[in-house]
Amino acid sequence: SALAIARADRVLTLHYIPEDERHGELRVEARHAGFSGRSSAWFNTDTLQQFAEALQSYPPKLEEPVQLKGGYFSDSVVSTAPVETHVGISIAQFGSKGRCWAQVMLSEPDDEIMPHTAVISFIVEDCALMRFADQIQAMLAHGGSAGLPPSDLGAAQPGIIRALSAIRRARPIRRLLSQRPD
Repeated sequence: SALAIARADRVLTLHYIPEDERHGELRVEARHAGFSGRSSAWFNTDTLQQFAEALQSYPPKLEEPVQLKGGYFSDSVVSTAPVETHVGISIAQFGSKGRCWAQVMLSEPDDEIMPHTAVISFIVEDCALMRFADQIQAMLAHGGSAGLPPSDLGAAQPGIIRALSAIRRARPIRRLLSQRPD
């Protein structure tokens, strides 16, 4: 059996600040494997509610990726996609073992210099997506935040120690030195 010790750190954190009962600012932060980014965008509560509802089924029915995008929209064109995306979250099926792939794109607009953009991807379990969806709905109703942790089953995930057999303690160094041939 494998021994796995994982941190339960959130990779993706959402915090919603309502302006009124219909819309508000969604602040998003993502951190994984030494990379991080943060940004925000304005969303109406219906869009966030629909995103959460799409993640609540077990197992998730993700024939198409579930996406949430916000940023600057064009005044001249009626579109559901922003012209400039500041927050982009995409959740898609990853293999056939009940895991999903999350990709978070965060961009901060800056007129003075080129915008800074971070794209952070990680594997996530479908049960974590359900908890995340519940947290989003609670965040919309009562405030607070929602967080999504990475999978503890993915290989090479930071914060995980894997051992395929039992871990034995190393013999004391004095004992090893005394057994050394001359």
